[in-house]
Amino acid sequence: MRGTGKFAALVAMLVLVPAAIAIGSGLGHRFAHGQDRGPNPVASAFGETHKPHIIYAKITSSPSNQKVGVKYSTNCAKGKTGGTRGNKFTSRTPVTKKLRLRFSDPDVCDVGLLAAMQTDGTIKVELYSKAQ
Repeated sequence: MRGTGKFAALVAMLVLVPAAIAIGSGLGHRFAHGQDRGPNPVASAFGETHKPHIIYAKITSSPSNQKVGVKYSTNCAKGKTGGTRGNKFTSRTPVTKKLRLRFSDPDVCDVGLLAAMQTDGTIKVELYSKAQ
């Protein structure tokens, strides 16, 4: 009977771990990240992504449930045409937000994001893209 319990635990691990990995990758490919810590931390992330369909920003903090101010800009090109979109928002951490793009399904985008917190702690920003 002892071996059965270990076998059941192993089977559960083999099923749950890949499921957790699949859920974590739901945002797509991480192409930029940054973090800062201390009093009033400001984190930035800048990167380029090719053929994005959707771009997400993920902001986390320690401690969590902190108010953050976020500014971002997406500079995208589609064929020979280029354009920029930017915006700002405030939220409480953790937050995942879909960023606005100038075109649907651009060829390439340069993305910049700044996030600031007005308390002591750590703030982390990540940019993800999902392909077309």
